[in-house]
Amino acid sequence: MADAIRGRGAVLDTSVALAMFLPDEKEGGIAKTILRGKTYFIVPELINYEFRNSLWVAVARRRRIKFNQAQDILARFEKLPLIYKDVKLDKAFDLSCENGVAFYDAVFLWLAIKEKAELLTLDVKLKEIYAKCQ
Repeated sequence: MADAIRGRGAVLDTSVALAMFLPDEKEGGIAKTILRGKTYFIVPELINYEFRNSLWVAVARRRRIKFNQAQDILARFEKLPLIYKDVKLDKAFDLSCENGVAFYDAVFLWLAIKEKAELLTLDVKLKEIYAKCQ
């Protein structure tokens, strides 16, 4: 898929992906603005686990959405032009420890640095760390 996609890509983190799709997300408009002009998204496999777990929380714990809504959101998420890239977990762990961010966040951070791609995140601290690493 990577060879077939041309244009502007960026690393998409789970916070932006969720804000795009969850109907009650206050950052939904921000997420759509952030995504404007991107033709594909570079992601680690981790996004699938985080995204689905967050939907499960929205359904089972917080009752923010119904199960059928979660299924619809998943179907739309799976249509995004995603390019999966491997992550050097030891490098992401180093970034996590050096910068005081969760390992999960450091995975996206490392990928953006490695790919020399914009990091699309709603996490202000992560944005600041990314800017420092440029």
